[in-house]
This record gives sequence, C-alpha cells and structure tokens, in this order.
Amino acid sequence: MDVIDSLLEQLVPFLQWSENQRTLKLFASSLLIVYEGDTSQPVGTRELLKVKLVDFAHAYEKVDEGVDENSAFGMRIFMSYLKRLRGHDM
Repeated sequence: MDVIDSLLEQLVPFLQWSENQRTLKLFASSLLIVYEGDTSQPVGTRELLKVKLVDFAHAYEKVDEGVDENSAFGMRIFMSYLKRLRGHDM
C-alpha cells in the first residue's frame, strides 16, 4: 500500500499542473509509472517509483481557452481509483 501512497503523492503536482496550465490541450497523453520493486526498503526512502507525463503526439497549443478540463478530469478519476484501491473514501 505504500506504493499507492507514494504514487498518489507524486500525482498531486501533475493534477495541480493540469488544473492550472492554460497553454496546451492534450489528447491521448499518458502517464508512465516506473516502479523498481525493492521490498527491503520503503518506497519513500529511495526513488523506487517515478511518474512522468508522456505521449505528446497530440498536444496542441491553445489560445485563451481556459483550463484543459479533460486532462484534469482524467487525473482526478485515476487518483480516485487509486484511493479506492487503497481503501480511502472518494
């Protein structure tokens, strides 16, 4: 469960970015999650888990269109699934 907690913690900046950025419209971008499982150490003690935003083939510059609600919505839904898996309330 500490992997899920660490993942949720690392997703917060991505959610904040997607809720605040007003430059790009992202279509079909992805999150790359790399976990180098080492059960002898807690996830937080080393960089065993990394999250990156990838797949920008369909990223478009937008002008005065506000926040890309679809990206923020997708991130919130993914985080809610992780919280549910972890046993937290939505």
